Amino acid sequence: MQTGVLWIAKSVRLDITLDNLLISSALPNDYVVTHDYSTDDHLWHCYVFQSTYYEQTVFSSLSDLHRSMNAGLLMIDNRHFIEPTGTLIVGARGSGKSYLLYLLILQLIEITDRKNLFFLDAKLTSVYKMGMAINPDQTAADIDDIIAVLRQAENALSERKSTYLAVSADRIDSTYTDFGLDPIVIVFDEYASFRLSLARRDKKVRDAVDDIVGTIVLEGRELGVFLYITMQQSGTETGLPTSVRDNLLLKIAMGRPERQTYVTCFGCEPDAANRRFQTGQGLLAFPQVAALDSPDVITVPRLDFDIYAELTAYMTDRQFRM
Repeated sequence: MQTGVLWIAKSVRLDITLDNLLISSALPNDYVVTHDYSTDDHLWHCYVFQSTYYEQTVFSSLSDLHRSMNAGLLMIDNRHFIEPTGTLIVGARGSGKSYLLYLLILQLIEITDRKNLFFLDAKLTSVYKMGMAINPDQTAADIDDIIAVLRQAENALSERKSTYLAVSADRIDSTYTDFGLDPIVIVFDEYASFRLSLARRDKKVRDAVDDIVGTIVLEGRELGVFLYITMQQSGTETGLPTSVRDNLLLKIAMGRPERQTYVTCFGCEPDAANRRFQTGQGLLAFPQVAALDSPDVITVPRLDFDIYAELTAYMTDRQFRM
């Protein structure tokens, strides 16, 4: 059993005690309480618990990974499948942050067209190399090129807005998926490094970049335009505005970052953070899945194949089939 709920009958005498009871240490094996709540009739107090040990999934090929996908959802681990959405991934070097990003990119190429993918990599690392294999026209590492590609993404947002307004004129409470539109995703690796370089530019340029990033995050959710940002830490000094960070709905902290990173990422330091994480493990928060103050533990799958070789072969085959 990976997860379960413990129900304890409430009473006048125990009401306050149950609200503050820490029972993880009383659970067997490696189960811990992730969150608790009272039933609507206030007769029971419920403690949701889960196992902190998850066997790491191993994929031996790209096709093996694609077969494991679930109807357009992105696999984070074998328990979490989440639709494309604004995402913040933080984690120190060696935490598995990069491999999580590779995992997401390799799934994105299966659920959307290459023209809908943008890659920004200020440190000229593997994400840039993957982006060049997928869509070189929308991939950048140099600061001026990154700004130019951001403007391309802004134009894609404007075009999507026009398309969406045209098809949704007689609908309310709808999203891009209701009209068969594919997601548009901007992958921005090591955003903090870009901000450090941008600090040397004119304020007008910095403000323009902030406007583009803010617009994509704040307007993109309904339209299906999403920003995926990775950073080693998510403090205010990284240049990521609080309004932007708060609207990146999927938040993942890989490994065991500093307390301040937890606080700026989740708004608090969760109890589950007080554990020893293996490489590829971390905490995830997403509405309707895990709250910010009680994130789920994740174990990112291992990609046991030549990522770049299989990616280039996939893109060549896909282009040939088109």
